[in-house]
Amino acid sequence: MASTTAEPAPAPVDAAAPPALSTSSTQLDYLIANTQMCMLRPFSFFVSWQGVLTLAYRGFPAPLVTLKEQISDFYPSLPKENPGSKASGHSIGLQPCGCSAHCATVMRY
Repeated sequence: MASTTAEPAPAPVDAAAPPALSTSSTQLDYLIANTQMCMLRPFSFFVSWQGVLTLAYRGFPAPLVTLKEQISDFYPSLPKENPGSKASGHSIGLQPCGCSAHCATVMRY
């Protein structure tokens, strides 16, 4: 009768553990890969500074708030966020004339 000695199972890999040799890119990849999937919900369009058309969302989902905090913690040399970048939104386009008052008037209609 042949021996049926099983090989030991490999040790489980801790998916939540950061990379052992962490470089900026591997740490950022790790943070992104371990962020829960979420959805941004469109809220409105508005004209921001200098006539930039912006799509605003209904806040930041919790996973994105956590990701932003983790990035700030890992990269302490990054400048602090300006108030305008704390709102969730995307810049869509810029009016080439640079006349933001005119752009704001157009966007009301």
